[in-house]
Amino acid sequence: MLLIQLISAMHFLLGLLVLVNQGALHIASTRLLVELVPEYHARAAFYILAGLAPALWARYKRCPYSWVALVPQMVLVGLSALSVSVAVGSWHYADGVLRDPKFIAADQLPYLLLPFVYMYGIAKAEKENGHKKVDGEVSK
Repeated sequence: MLLIQLISAMHFLLGLLVLVNQGALHIASTRLLVELVPEYHARAAFYILAGLAPALWARYKRCPYSWVALVPQMVLVGLSALSVSVAVGSWHYADGVLRDPKFIAADQLPYLLLPFVYMYGIAKAEKENGHKKVDGEVSK
């Protein structure tokens, strides 16, 4: 749960940063998002939504569809990993600086691993909360 909260805070703050500085997302891990969503206000709104939506998941965990609140964050984490994979495959960062693919992979390793760690955190939180008693009954 702490991991989800930290990623939520990061996305929320990054959304606010994009509102102030529209060039803030021109880095390797956000390259695909910049290309997919050209308007910086829309990118900032998506990051802010991704930062706030998991609060709904935390509040309504017992609802069978509460995981939908995590989708914006899953999209951002997945796009980051995909963007870094493109940088490794093309041998250069988003700004065009050429580097060895091993160097880029080592430099951007947290972004490559984050989707897996994020899904593990969600699965662990769901497992912990899936069998708590609600009004004297065991939830499924």
